[in-house]
Amino acid sequence: MVNNYSVKLKDLVSHFKLEELYMTDDSVILDRNEVNRPGLPFAGFFDHFEPQRVQIVGIVEHRYLETLPEQERKERMDVFLSHKPVALIYTS
Repeated sequence: MVNNYSVKLKDLVSHFKLEELYMTDDSVILDRNEVNRPGLPFAGFFDHFEPQRVQIVGIVEHRYLETLPEQERKERMDVFLSHKPVALIYTS
């Protein structure tokens, strides 16, 4: 059975009262009902990374990033964002 799911990213942001820091296009449609916590991608493993999923950074990922020197943390985030995730929700 195919799950036909879609919601506008701006509607998701509004519904959950998220603070929008940056949005490239307010017409972005999310069509996956799965999310991802990007701990492994932050560590450099992208073999099964799905950029179409909403990426949620929680306390575990946040604390991991805090252990890295500032320059390395920036580089890891640059590499992560270069994979163009559809959305990134950052909470700690």
